[in-house]
Amino acid sequence: MVANLTAVGIFAISFWLRWIGALGVLPAGVSLAGLVVLGLAGWLGGELVFVHSMGVKPPPVTSRQAAAGSQRRIA
Repeated sequence: MVANLTAVGIFAISFWLRWIGALGVLPAGVSLAGLVVLGLAGWLGGELVFVHSMGVKPPPVTSRQAAAGSQRRIA
């Protein structure tokens, strides 16, 4: 959440620089930094969901799966 809020702040600074008419690569560089922070936040969020299963409700076990035990068929 901190990374997402940091990205919003960086994009706000980039918007302000464009609003006042700053020339050069500074506004684009600040936007690029915001994209990097946003990408980092997305990667961390994906890590939480897909690796650590945070916020993911496991599917219910059906009677067929319970009868088979822990054996899994690989097609």
